[in-house]
Amino acid sequence: MAKNPDTLWEYAIVIPHERARLERVWEFWPEAVADPEFLAMSNFARRHHPRLREWGVATLGTDGSWRRTSRREAATEIAALLQGRHIVGIVPGFDDMFLRALLSEYDLRPSYHYHVICAQVHVRGFIHGWHAALAAAAERLGGPAGLVAELAGPPLEVTHAPWDADRLLAAVGAEPPQGIERHSALADARWALEAYLLAQAPGPWTRSAGGPTL
Repeated sequence: MAKNPDTLWEYAIVIPHERARLERVWEFWPEAVADPEFLAMSNFARRHHPRLREWGVATLGTDGSWRRTSRREAATEIAALLQGRHIVGIVPGFDDMFLRALLSEYDLRPSYHYHVICAQVHVRGFIHGWHAALAAAAERLGGPAGLVAELAGPPLEVTHAPWDADRLLAAVGAEPPQGIERHSALADARWALEAYLLAQAPGPWTRSAGGPTL
């Protein structure tokens, strides 16, 4: 959550791999003028590293431990990790805006692909495509209504604009973060990635509640 148009107090990157995934988090101590409503919404005061105020910037490394760092080092690490990659987000325009602002502080050019991917639009398109494919198959096979109803999956009504992100992404099995992790950078990054991956397989809503293994 932001305190003004050019800063953010929490960044997270999740990069999927075949058998594991890379997760990184950077936390910046928000100044006193930070919007208290946004801070409360993200539960940042309850989640951030206990020494963040002293350190100023903290980063969660690949080994699962936190270390003190600088804002410049964080920006450099983020730029390197995102080089050549597509960003998938719940609201990727937001991510793009604040990433560009952070990198520009240190004359770093955005190194990620300029085509950012909205997980919500991706899922919406998947659901529409799924229903269209079922309708076409039913017509070719003479309209087996029972079979089509069984395979229909998410109802089209969850895609109606303005849609609700929680309902839309949960329709393919990507349940929204809950509790203290709600609106945290890492939980949202995981959620976006899960939704994106689930909306690439037939009938993802039939999988276990835990979602895919990343």
